[in-house]
Amino acid sequence: MDKFGIIALDIDGTIKGDSNEISTKTKKVLSQCKNLGAILVLATGRSYRSTQQIVSQLENLDYVISFQGAQINKIGNDEILWNQFLPKTVVAEVLNFFSKFNTEKVAYVNDDIYVEQTSDWLDAYAKRNQVDMHVIESFNQISDQIIRLLAVGDDEIIGEMDAEYEFRASDSFYATRSLPHFFEVLSPSGGKEKALPEADVLLSSDVMYPQIPGHTKELARELGRRVAEA
Repeated sequence: MDKFGIIALDIDGTIKGDSNEISTKTKKVLSQCKNLGAILVLATGRSYRSTQQIVSQLENLDYVISFQGAQINKIGNDEILWNQFLPKTVVAEVLNFFSKFNTEKVAYVNDDIYVEQTSDWLDAYAKRNQVDMHVIESFNQISDQIIRLLAVGDDEIIGEMDAEYEFRASDSFYATRSLPHFFEVLSPSGGKEKALPEADVLLSSDVMYPQIPGHTKELARELGRRVAEA
């Protein structure tokens, strides 16, 4: 059987279903992989803090890729190994684009979220993800670096945003419709498919990644790594 040095797993819909509990079978398999020398990585769109309820159930994890690939943390001391922020000029451009659509808008600063107005959905989102929410008069008040901007709305509206190819084709940022009702914008170096190969510390081995994107396959293979889809 081929051995892969890194196994990267998404959370929602991969190792976690409707319940927040990780199955005993999944824990056992990952423990066996760890005993064989594999590096275990979570790769998720969640914020880092939101992953902790999952991390606490998996004793053998090594790294977490969060914010759709905009940040990599080492488990144990929470050290940030790599992160990518949105430039201020890009933030202004994206917020101007968002203003054209009737959506709820969220800015992520570290593990906190900032909104200009709250709602029942946002209250529940913050509680569910265990993040602090700050209601501010304007996003222009945010002085710290923003790691992600999110628009949340009806599927049809998010579809209209996603169809704005001229906006999405920009080299200044990375835009993705991560869920039917989510439209996210990150640094151009963001995206889970970029975070894994960009982090040298995680690419010292071959990679196994469920539903691994083609971009990651190409980069990993260019670096002489073997890639398998779980």
